[in-house]
Amino acid sequence: MWDTHTPNWGPAPAGWRGPRPRPALPYAFGAWAGAFIVLAVLGAANEIADGIGPIIGGSIVLVLAGLLVTAMGVRGPVESAAGTVLAVAVAVLTVLAIVGDEHPPSTSDIKIVLAILTVGYVVLSLIGPVRGRGLFLGLGLLTLVGLVAVLVSDDNVLGGTTRTPFGRIPTAGSAVDTTVTIAIAIVGVAYLIACIALDRSGHSGAGTPFVLVGLFAAIGGAVALGADLGDGDAFVTGLATVLAGVAVGIVGGIADRRASTWIGALTAAIGLLVIVGDLAGDNQWATVGLSAGAAVLLLGAATLLPGGRPRPGPRGTVAAPVVPGVGSGPEAATPPAPPGPPASVDAPAPTDAPTVPSLGPTPGAPGPADAPLSWESPAPSTGAGPDDDRPTEVQPPPAP
Repeated sequence: MWDTHTPNWGPAPAGWRGPRPRPALPYAFGAWAGAFIVLAVLGAANEIADGIGPIIGGSIVLVLAGLLVTAMGVRGPVESAAGTVLAVAVAVLTVLAIVGDEHPPSTSDIKIVLAILTVGYVVLSLIGPVRGRGLFLGLGLLTLVGLVAVLVSDDNVLGGTTRTPFGRIPTAGSAVDTTVTIAIAIVGVAYLIACIALDRSGHSGAGTPFVLVGLFAAIGGAVALGADLGDGDAFVTGLATVLAGVAVGIVGGIADRRASTWIGALTAAIGLLVIVGDLAGDNQWATVGLSAGAAVLLLGAATLLPGGRPRPGPRGTVAAPVVPGVGSGPEAATPPAPPGPPASVDAPAPTDAPTVPSLGPTPGAPGPADAPLSWESPAPSTGAGPDDDRPTEVQPPPAP
């Protein structure tokens, strides 16, 4: 039987971390299984009858099925599949309901579709059985990027249509100009800044979709802008790629996100590679010299950046600052205590208080306070003994 839980239909919590699948391979397989379910259902609907009516009906069935399975509280890969089915079916249903049989769709129809999808995905991520799912917030942010691009473009961004298993869909046109690329890059940078703000305020769950969509929008917009401004010149495009990668890497470092930092560094390295290839041409020695210069440049920048100068640890190794008891590696463990008798777990008695020996086989023998430590909670105080959470000791009669 499936593992189920009671879904929470209220607003998203303060940390935006609602119930969601674990980041494991079975859940990823489940998500892609949902995509194939949509493809199979809509393909069958398209073969049953002509027109968009059967496809709209199949999309409605898929939306209801995704909501029902998620509302039942089913966990595991099935939950991931249901989320994917719901996300894709909502998009298909919205496009077919607004655009219909129009080929190609008008710019106004595209604006309406993107606006509806943006609001719909964001609402689904905040309220309902799939609240707190990064998939829906990320799709909302992605459709917002498309909406901004369409709003700043004066031409029709779609040039024609192409046939798919479930009908004809529009294809991209040639209306991507400097204004569009600048707008996309600005939105990407805004997403990255929002990720930093959300992480620092404790909303790391909401920050992940922002950084994922933001890094691709910022890098893609910057590279397209460089290619447009440089009229396709490789040097200008590579320089724009380097700047975009550095910006993304800095944001990833500030937000303490490892993947974003590495993606930014990889993007900057690719930009340098493009520049080296453009400047060197077919000269192999020029390639060698420029590659060495790029290596020196990267190492120099790495040394100047915060955290780029390692501190030598024991035996010349590189060691980060260690806080005893914090972390999970061997370097974070608390140093072992020096050899000798174990220290008493009790605070020493005041010097002005008389010491009373406890009952035992020999006067002055160790009492209950010197017994081995236990994970159990101490016994509650009865009020008859000293208020230090230790069992009350029976005092011997005074010596004659």
